[in-house]
Parts: sequence; structure tokens; C-alpha cells
Amino acid sequence: PQRPDPHSYGCAKSLAERLLAISAQRLGVGYAVVRPTCIYGPGQHTHNAIPTFLRSLLEGRAPVVFGTGRDIRDDVFAPDLAYAMIEACLRRVTGAFHAGGERSRNILDTAEVCCDAVAKLTGNPRLSPVLDPSRPPKWWLDQVFDAQRTRTQLDYVPTPLLDGLIAEARWLQAGALPSASLEFCPPPRLGAR
Repeated sequence: PQRPDPHSYGCAKSLAERLLAISAQRLGVGYAVVRPTCIYGPGQHTHNAIPTFLRSLLEGRAPVVFGTGRDIRDDVFAPDLAYAMIEACLRRVTGAFHAGGERSRNILDTAEVCCDAVAKLTGNPRLSPVLDPSRPPKWWLDQVFDAQRTRTQLDYVPTPLLDGLIAEARWLQAGALPSASLEFCPPPRLGAR
């Protein structure tokens, strides 16, 4: 659960996990929960921060970061999340697993990597993000997750943020059709098997 949690989202998720654990124990079965961090990638809702940053850059404008830019987030590439969910089922692991990115970053750093991705993709000069302290960031930022258990038990190797952002920028360039999102998703990076 997040504090403050005005929408009770985290509390509801925590309660659902606890009820699942109780039910699994009573039935004598295993269970696994994969907790995604901030999901991004081709197919993402285009009004979220990352696609907004990328779209601005593709249009030749610097991305705008609300607040101080120091709020922490952890972005997971959608194909990596799918890999973690599939592996949790196939390996019949039990318990909770965080599916996150290669590391947590502040939102300004994330916008900087978006700038790198679009410059690399297009060959255009690299722009830099602009801070807008007059607008507050989302209430749910400042989250850090420990994915060590996911890495070791599921051989989870997150896609580098730069690579995932290039894939999403290519999808945005091509028209951002949800039905075409899989065409822009590289296969997951596999750990030691």
C-alpha cells in the first residue's frame, strides 16, 4: 500500500494478495503474484508520461517534466512483464515477485533517456527536458522496488530502458496502433537457463 493512497489502489491490491495467500493455503495449492511497476512499451496508453515525452520529442519539442523531476519511478517494459508472468506460471513458484526495469530512476532521468532514444532513432539533434515546477507530479510517484527475487528465481533480465524506449518511439512513429504493438516488441532478454 502507498501512503498517502487517496484511491485505495495499493490497499486493494494488498488485500487481494492476502486473500489469495489464505485461499491457496486452505486449498493446499501454490500461488504467485507478479507485481508490475510502471508499465511502458508499444501499446501503452498514449497520455502517460513516457509516450507524452516521446511524442513531444518526435514532434521536435522538448519534453516537459512536472514538479522538481526528482520523483522516483521504476519502468518495466511490457514484454519483460509478460516474461515474468509466464515464467512464474511455468516454474510454479510461490509468493510475490516484482517485475521492474533495470533500475529505478527519477522522472527527469527518465525524460533524459527518452531524449537519448529519440535522438538515436531519428538522428536529429538531442533535446533536453524542461522542468515545470508549477504543475505537481502524479501522486503515485516515488516508488522503488526490489526485483532481486524475480531476477534469481525467474532468470529475469530487464530490457535496458533505452532499448525499450526506442521500441516504443518506433511504434509511436508508425501511428501508435494498439493492434500493431507486438510488431515493435523485441523478444525478452533471457537469463541463464
